[in-house]
Amino acid sequence: MAALGRKRFDNKFKFFCGATLISEDAVLTAAHCVKDQQLDIVRLGEHDLSSDNDGANPIDFEVKEVLIHPDYLPPSLQNDIAIVKLSKRVSLTSKVKPACLPSPSTSFPSQAAVTVVGWGALGFGDRSASTLQEVTVPMWINERCQNAYQKLGESFKVIYPNGLPDTVLCAGTEGKDACQGDSGGPLLFRSGTGTRHQKYLLVGVVSGGSQCGLANSPGIYTKVDQFLRWIADTL
Repeated sequence: MAALGRKRFDNKFKFFCGATLISEDAVLTAAHCVKDQQLDIVRLGEHDLSSDNDGANPIDFEVKEVLIHPDYLPPSLQNDIAIVKLSKRVSLTSKVKPACLPSPSTSFPSQAAVTVVGWGALGFGDRSASTLQEVTVPMWINERCQNAYQKLGESFKVIYPNGLPDTVLCAGTEGKDACQGDSGGPLLFRSGTGTRHQKYLLVGVVSGGSQCGLANSPGIYTKVDQFLRWIADTL
């Protein structure tokens, strides 16, 4: 898990989005987090953003390059994905290592349990959390998600003018969701059986939604397996 930050006037950092380490020198995030935004550092290995005494020993990396998917055209959230190249390679440890990417043929059970992680707000309009949070939520089939969001009318059409594309997935339930500040962070699926064979796959990137934790408005995530070729070519 990574945190994206910008330097404030007092030389401290304001962290505003999440990201996920996917190689020794790159993180994956949402395009809307970095499009026309000041980005100064990527922090890895953090737990409590407000404390230097949490035993986390985070490391900050300067940004070498920001690479936004060429088909990302705001205000739409289609193709909401970007890669941030780091200024130097990461020294990998048991606590800081790249996430596993899914394969193109990865499939999920109906209403599969997935986990979203981040430092975002604990409720709509609340302040962001200082300590890293996680919550497990069920996936939705896109048809059900599309039907739920169509009720929002024109505001939904601005973000997804042609309806929900196959390049996104939905997940969430009442009271459990990503929220402001979680954008760009990971949605993880635990695959395999038995402790030794289990691994977490990075299946989604936090992208959008309607407020947070509403009963019929799940979070919307960029679906990582639809961008594997672009990721490989960009790295």
